[in-house]
Amino acid sequence: MKTLTKQDIKNFSSLRIKKYRLEKGLFIVEGEKIVKELLTSDFNIYCIIATDQWYSANFNLIDNCKSICYITNKKDIYKLSSLST
Repeated sequence: MKTLTKQDIKNFSSLRIKKYRLEKGLFIVEGEKIVKELLTSDFNIYCIIATDQWYSANFNLIDNCKSICYITNKKDIYKLSSLST
């Protein structure tokens, strides 16, 4: 587990723009249901950004994943999110 830095937030926020998604070959998946589906798929996951509470509740799914896991607070999650709620 890693802590999310301001630079990480800036880098991940850039993925809202198509140009940067194509350049980096990454995209963001949001929402509990779709993230859980992604974790059980064969998709290669670059990283997971979650609150400590969500991480603790879903540790069994994340444990099987070989990606980086960032633990942060809800405020930073809202900064990264493109969802309204």
